[in-house]
Amino acid sequence: MNQIGKWFEAVLGPLIGYLKIEGFGPFLAFAILVVGAIVIALILYHFSVFYRRLNNAISALQNCENEEEFYKNFESINGYFNNNSGLGVCWREFTETIIHPHVARPGGTDPIIRNTSRPGDFFDAEAAGFVTPTLRIMPNIFVGVGLFLTFAGLIAALSTATTAMSGGADQMQVALRDLLYTISAKFYTSLIALGVSIFLTIIFRILETKRSVLFKKLNDKIERGMHFVSVEEIAYSQLEEMKEQKIQLQQFNTDLAMKLGDHIETAVTSAMSPVVDKLSSMGENMGQSNIKAMQEIGDAIAKNVQGAAGESLGHLSDRLDNLTTVLGDMSSNLSKSTSEFENDIANALTSMKSGLEAMASDLQSNAAQTSDILSEKLEGLADSLSNAAENIKVSLEAGAGEVSGELERAIERLTEATDRSADKMGSAVDGINDAVKGIASSLEDASGQAGELAKARMEEAGASAANTFSEAGQKMSDALEVGMEELSTAMAGFEQSLGQASENMLKMNDELGNTSKVVSKTSSDLDSSVKALKEASGSVSGAISPALNAVESIQSAVRQMDEKVSSAASRVSEAVERLETEMRLSGESWEEHSKKFDGVNENLGAVFSKVNSQIEESQSRMRDFVIGVDGAFRNALAGLQEAVEELADERKAGRD
Repeated sequence: MNQIGKWFEAVLGPLIGYLKIEGFGPFLAFAILVVGAIVIALILYHFSVFYRRLNNAISALQNCENEEEFYKNFESINGYFNNNSGLGVCWREFTETIIHPHVARPGGTDPIIRNTSRPGDFFDAEAAGFVTPTLRIMPNIFVGVGLFLTFAGLIAALSTATTAMSGGADQMQVALRDLLYTISAKFYTSLIALGVSIFLTIIFRILETKRSVLFKKLNDKIERGMHFVSVEEIAYSQLEEMKEQKIQLQQFNTDLAMKLGDHIETAVTSAMSPVVDKLSSMGENMGQSNIKAMQEIGDAIAKNVQGAAGESLGHLSDRLDNLTTVLGDMSSNLSKSTSEFENDIANALTSMKSGLEAMASDLQSNAAQTSDILSEKLEGLADSLSNAAENIKVSLEAGAGEVSGELERAIERLTEATDRSADKMGSAVDGINDAVKGIASSLEDASGQAGELAKARMEEAGASAANTFSEAGQKMSDALEVGMEELSTAMAGFEQSLGQASENMLKMNDELGNTSKVVSKTSSDLDSSVKALKEASGSVSGAISPALNAVESIQSAVRQMDEKVSSAASRVSEAVERLETEMRLSGESWEEHSKKFDGVNENLGAVFSKVNSQIEESQSRMRDFVIGVDGAFRNALAGLQEAVEELADERKAGRD
């Protein structure tokens, strides 16, 4: 350890020994003064460059005394600052926070530029690079050099005095003289170093104050040319805009639901009215046609039977067998035509039923598809609105420009989704209308064909029955005419035989007996024909009853079709109710999204309060740090002053 100390003392010995040389102290003081002058020249040069750039920037804004002039000269100002090496960085960062012109200021005609941040937050010496960190520490370096030389001189003086203390009085006087000389030499350097440090500190404070004044003037110029908009104002404006959008969307949803409901109701009513009218007319036509045909058949039968019976009732005995055969054929023909008519009506009703079922299924499927498409579109609408709300929230934090863009795009997407939903609904309703019209036309054709076929069948049956009765009456008339002719012939023969009456009285009695037998037989045959007529009338009633049953079947089918139509209408009503429910849910979703943004103003206020508190805390810490540094420097100067006074007292005491 001693060796290391001796080695280090040997190393520092020559350096400390220079302080003992006569004139070396003033030389060091002069050197420190020259270095201080060079540092001052460099400081003045750098700050002159800073001042020139700031003055040029202020001159570029000289003609922009208001917001309209600043907007008109914005392109030239932007080009100047972008080409400025120092202030260009500050300008580019500041322009990221401005809102480019879109509307005029209230009371003005020209557009203006709005800024959301103060220019002072971006235009400062550090951000612009107008600082000299190396030169800024020179006052402290000069203080350090002075203290270093002071302590080095003290070491040299004390080491000399310690060596001389071991000699006699003469050596002690020489040592004391060297000690005082060394101390005076080191005070030269300390004085000059402290003086240069104080001068540099004063120069820096003056130059930096002037630089701050120029920056403040530049910031004032820029802020005078723009209209400041705070974040709270932007948030409040966006909140008001969203409230208006909410009201408009609620009105839009209500109008859309009402229009869609009216459109669907009108389309379904217009599509189903031909079906109902056609079915009603078909039922009336078929009922009236059947009743009319039955009346014609009954009238023809009654007329022919009454005519034939009134003219030749007494001469029917020989034609009853033929009449029975004809009536049997008529009954079989009527049964056959009735069964065919019943089959045709059943087929028509079956096709009508299948068409109505297909119509109901088509209506149900179209309503379900319409509801599904509407539900999907409404869900996509809710997703688009949710994404738009999220984008609006992010844009509020990023800046007012992006908020406006996102809100406009969200409104465009909402409008497109609503238009597509309306187009899909209109297409679905048109499809329902076309399907119902097709079904109506099919039912109309089927009902027309069935009515025509039934009418043709009834006309054929009536014509066949009329022809049969006409032929039977004709045959009965012919038979009666033949009988009358024979009776005339018999009367002639009877007249001829009057002369032989007396002769043939007995024969006459016999013939009268035979005649009575024939009359009895005729009476029995007449009873048989009456019974046959009753049976024929029963067959006619049996033939008419299937037609009546067919009419009842048609009426029941019409009732079933009415029930199907009512069911389809109820399903369409349910689809409309589902549409209203989806619209209501969409409105509730919008209300929930609007509630999410109710606390945005309070949250932004809390954030800015926290930022302000952090800034105040940082300023407090910086103030405490500066106060501590000033106190330490003051204490160092006080200690230095005390040391100087002690040395002065010692020197004075030594002289005494």
